[in-house]
Amino acid sequence: MEVKGWAPKRVEVVLEVFCNACGNPIVHNVHSDRESHRAQIFATWGYGSSKDGQDHLAHICEGCYDIMTESWKIAPTITGLFNE
Repeated sequence: MEVKGWAPKRVEVVLEVFCNACGNPIVHNVHSDRESHRAQIFATWGYGSSKDGQDHLAHICEGCYDIMTESWKIAPTITGLFNE
């Protein structure tokens, strides 16, 4: 038998996100279901890497993302609402 009811629960929430490149806060986009205007870089390192077994997560603001991707030899693939 299960007894169900309501109980208060502590939940950890993110209050602010900072760009890993420039250190500035990344503003939350209140007009969208998405969290904010930022890129998330997630890397899982495997066998043979000096970072074997590590997961890395970085948040990059739009300005730093633009600067970073301008230096890439191969541009990122872009898809979305306004692309042909």
